[in-house]
Amino acid sequence: MKIVVAASYTVSMLLGMHILERIGADPKSRLIFLGVNLLFAPPAPHAPYQSLANTFLMAASDSTMAALNTVDPRARLLFLAGAGSAAGLSFAAKQNIGVYVLLAILGALLIKRPGAHRDLCRWAIEIRTAILAFSLAVALTFLPIWLGGGGSKFLDYGLINKQAYLRLAGIPYTDGLQGALRSLQALSPRATIEQGLRTLRFMAFLLPFIAGVFWIAGLSRIPATKRPHWAAIGLFAGAAFLGVFPRADYAHLIYAIPTLWIVILGAWSAIKIRSWKITIERGAGAFIALALLLALSAPSIRVLQGRLTISTLPHFYGPLIDPALQTRIQEEAEQLQARAPDNSLFLLFPTAGFYYLVAGLHNPTPFDFPTATSFGRNGQKEVIQAIREGRIHRICYWRWDWNLRPVEIETFVEQEMEYVEDLGICKLYRAGP
Repeated sequence: MKIVVAASYTVSMLLGMHILERIGADPKSRLIFLGVNLLFAPPAPHAPYQSLANTFLMAASDSTMAALNTVDPRARLLFLAGAGSAAGLSFAAKQNIGVYVLLAILGALLIKRPGAHRDLCRWAIEIRTAILAFSLAVALTFLPIWLGGGGSKFLDYGLINKQAYLRLAGIPYTDGLQGALRSLQALSPRATIEQGLRTLRFMAFLLPFIAGVFWIAGLSRIPATKRPHWAAIGLFAGAAFLGVFPRADYAHLIYAIPTLWIVILGAWSAIKIRSWKITIERGAGAFIALALLLALSAPSIRVLQGRLTISTLPHFYGPLIDPALQTRIQEEAEQLQARAPDNSLFLLFPTAGFYYLVAGLHNPTPFDFPTATSFGRNGQKEVIQAIREGRIHRICYWRWDWNLRPVEIETFVEQEMEYVEDLGICKLYRAGP
């Protein structure tokens, strides 16, 4: 999974620089694009589906730009087939983003609609090609699921259960804006490098508004022949931004940042060369270089000070971690191992998936992340039934007061299971006689 995340991030950066080249941005803009993304949106240790979805979004954007640039009808159809396929793969990774990508492709084609009847027929063929390529990619991706008998589960967890996610998991974008302002207000001359970098990264919540202003400014500077391309750039940036919702936190925003910077840097390149522009570019380049140097040196300094060490946790070898935190996690893992001799211990707290890995425990259920949104419509009832039938003997439970609590299971544990002991990380319960 770590390799997938790293590879998708690298491909996204390369595609972003290629898109800037396609819209005529100067070489300096491409270097700045790489720098600002490493600064504001570095590779994140998240599940790969969001990263993959946005990488395919970038691929669809690049292919769409290529289609708009070519006059060869056959080449244009090939590029649109590639864009539609990328949208389909994005849908396979994360459904809502895939739909937004397809709409961006179709929007780009609708904006550049032809006038002559013959051209109108070709235009209809282009739209059909993109839609068919999208449908084929989706069908081929999900075919193994249906053939393996997992179709009903996919419909339950992947589509029908989205209503629970929309109802419970939402985070308003205004929360991020308020957090950015609070972080800025709390910044003082005595702040550490880490606090300064965290504040700078929180400023990413302002990027959508800045990108909107630059897109409008770029529209007035871009030659008339390139305006359909510029409109397409705006559509894909909008698609990426919509993918942040409904959980509009920094962890989701970082995946929209590359497309937002494409808008900003593309518009900046369209401004005529003036002395003040060169001065601003040099100042921005120096600031980004300094900030990246601090971001890279801060962990090294903390290692030398003994505040960070290389992780030796199972499945998490390599990352830097606080030594005290690593010791505590190891002790907690040993406690859980000692209380799961028969592989029938179910962990009921949000970080359960992590502890199954570091403790080497077998999960007696399919739910590594026991949140209300991951159980689907009947998952909580299935776990309760497994407890009653003796397939789950013990539950280590800690109640987190948040909106994704699996209330049905928690109520069952508190009312019908026998409390054993408090392990610190969670409280151990066992099934009654």
